[in-house]
Amino acid sequence: MSAGRRHPHASDGYGGGAAVIFDMDGLLADTERLRLAAVGCVLRERRGVELSHDAAAALVGLRTDDIWTQLRARYALTASVKELEAAHAAAYDPLLRAQVEAMPGAHETVVALRARGHPLAVASASPRRQVLAVLDRLGLRSIIGVVAAGDEVTHDKPAPDVYLLTTARLGADPARCVAVEDSGPGVAAAKAAGLRVVAVPSPATAGQVAIVGADLVLSSLVGAEAHIVGLLRRMSFPTDATA
Repeated sequence: MSAGRRHPHASDGYGGGAAVIFDMDGLLADTERLRLAAVGCVLRERRGVELSHDAAAALVGLRTDDIWTQLRARYALTASVKELEAAHAAAYDPLLRAQVEAMPGAHETVVALRARGHPLAVASASPRRQVLAVLDRLGLRSIIGVVAAGDEVTHDKPAPDVYLLTTARLGADPARCVAVEDSGPGVAAAKAAGLRVVAVPSPATAGQVAIVGADLVLSSLVGAEAHIVGLLRRMSFPTDATA
């Protein structure tokens, strides 16, 4: 492309068309407490036990079937994983529709990045119906153009499947994309797929993400746009990082 021409998705002279891919649970939306509340409800009903703190911490970032595979073994549950998933959905879906809220800075960051011309996507371990319900409630579904969900891939995070599906749907080179994640498995999945990663730990994942290869770690999404833009710029012009 000649110096006088501008890529149709370019913005401010950097990273034309470079995509930003967000995790959802605990990153864009404060869903983890609701999801764990639903897990606890099922455990009390099925086994008369409370979800321990250690068990809860190990579930962050996992797909629903993987959650119940772990808990079924840990708590000697007799119901099948499918039955437990259905019971969990019955408790969790109404909470999502009625109570889920955006994480601080999430809406502002998404809107600002889209205004700069970046294609946006969500790569989530949650089922597609839940992802769409959350994006609808947060008013982000019309802004985020692509969704890939946990029930659309074979292997959950930390496998790269959901990020590879997302970049394929975007028609984007993973090496030109940035993932924004809050969990260790999510960071590992994005890195395995070839993306750069911004980690934004939630209270549930604060001990995980800084040690698994994130390119940048932020304390929240408040003011995150500038940092994400800076990383995109360094990816596009690696010899001009201070420009």
